[in-house]
Amino acid sequence: MKRVLTTILFLCCIATASAQSEVIEIPLSRTTDNDLQGRLKVALEIPLSQKWQLTWSEEGRVKQNMGKMDVILSAMMVRYRPLKFLDATTEYALLTERVGQNWRNKHRSITTLTGKMSIGRFDLSLKELMMLIWSDFEIDRNTTPQPSLTMRTQLRGAYRNASRWTPYAYAELFILCNAKDRVGNCLSEVVGRHSYVSCVRLVAGSEMKINSKNRMNFYYMVNLDRSLKATYDYPSGDLTQWTLGRMRGHVIGVDYTFSL
Repeated sequence: MKRVLTTILFLCCIATASAQSEVIEIPLSRTTDNDLQGRLKVALEIPLSQKWQLTWSEEGRVKQNMGKMDVILSAMMVRYRPLKFLDATTEYALLTERVGQNWRNKHRSITTLTGKMSIGRFDLSLKELMMLIWSDFEIDRNTTPQPSLTMRTQLRGAYRNASRWTPYAYAELFILCNAKDRVGNCLSEVVGRHSYVSCVRLVAGSEMKINSKNRMNFYYMVNLDRSLKATYDYPSGDLTQWTLGRMRGHVIGVDYTFSL
């Protein structure tokens, strides 16, 4: 009889563990979307000294196939150029984004270090960026990092010539370093962190020098965005969905810069 009871108890444990495994191991669902977007930016450059420069800029972003203005970005950047082949910047930006009929604020800081070199008529640069984004509004901290930390690496090449136009191209890799991982239950388990490639950006464009104080920049950008997101049921805290979202954004951009 003891052996029978032990066997039944063992089988019950296996069945329970299997049921729990089925709840936790929710398959990854995938979504894919495409969007035509636009960006318009104006900037004012203020030289502070031979090595220091201050830049103020305003940018508007349009999404949903050019049908909706959804982000207004106001930024202030300080650039320091200690050497001809090296410069560093730090930037703060206020992002006002529209969700439905409401607007809400995010804050972004970017610190960059750029190395430059020239080979013939080609100017090459490698830029490393650290980007932090945090929100004013309430978020689900079990699914969204606060702040989010993204490391970006950009490799750029430009072609110098005698005309006013300077064509260029660059590729940029985004790695979200502190994304929230998934757990079976976010209330009873500690939600860990993981990193993944969140975006690959490809850009081709050309800068046009109008005169010594005015210039414009025209570009076409492709953003291959990826987002991994867990969804939990509240108040139970059980994982209900694990989603990989893919967005291919085609961006047409125009920048205008005035230098004092």
